[in-house]
Amino acid sequence: MTLGLQKAIPFSLISLVLLFPGVLWGEDLVSKTHHVREQASVIYKSQHKVACYRELVEAALLNPLVMGALWASYGYKPSYRISGENSLGADGSWPIHIEDPTGIVGDIWQIKAVKGHYTYLARGKLDHWAVPAFNEGTAVFDMEIISSGSTTQVKLDVFLIPESRFAEAVAWVLSPIIKARVENRVTLNLQDVSSILEDIAEEPEEVAKRLKQPLRKEFEQDF
Repeated sequence: MTLGLQKAIPFSLISLVLLFPGVLWGEDLVSKTHHVREQASVIYKSQHKVACYRELVEAALLNPLVMGALWASYGYKPSYRISGENSLGADGSWPIHIEDPTGIVGDIWQIKAVKGHYTYLARGKLDHWAVPAFNEGTAVFDMEIISSGSTTQVKLDVFLIPESRFAEAVAWVLSPIIKARVENRVTLNLQDVSSILEDIAEEPEEVAKRLKQPLRKEFEQDF
C-alpha cells in the first residue's frame, strides 16, 4: 500500500519523523536509539501547541497511514509517499517506508509508545541542496504529549548522526543551518496537521469521507 503522507512522521513527526528516515537489518533498535542520542552531531529541541485534545494527537501518531491519506486528500505539500503497516508496533517490528519529492527516502521504526511518550528511530538518505554532505544518516525523535486544557503541548527532541565521519564534521559546522531546516519543516507541517486534527475534532464524519477502505474503517475505529 502506498499513499501520500504528511510530517508523519512524524503527524509531523510525523513531520520530522520524515527528515532522516533506511534499513537497520540485524541491529538492536533500542541500542541503536541510545547510541544516536549519546553520539548525535546535531540536537534540536522544540515545543509546539496543537489546537485539539491529547487523545486526538496520540491517535494521529498511532495511525501514520490514515494521516498520510488525509494529508494527500487535503493536497498539502510536500507529497509524501508512505508504505507499510498502519500500526508501527510498540516493539518497532513494523517499519514504514517514506519518500518525498524534496529528496528524503528511508524507514521509520516506532521504538516506544507509552501514553504521552513516543520514540521513533529513522534511517535513510537525504539529497537536498539546503543540507549539503548529509546524504545518509540516522535520527531519533523523542516526543512528549502534554494536555493543556483543550489544547496539546508537543515537546520534540531530535538527535541526528550522519553516516560518515566527513559528514559528521560538516554537520557540526553547519549545525545552525540544519537546525533551521528542521525548525522550518516541523513548524509548517504541524500547522497543516493541526488543521486536519481540528477538522477531525469538529466534523469527524466529513473527514472520514475523504478516506477509502480499509483506512476509513480504521479511522472510524481509532478517531
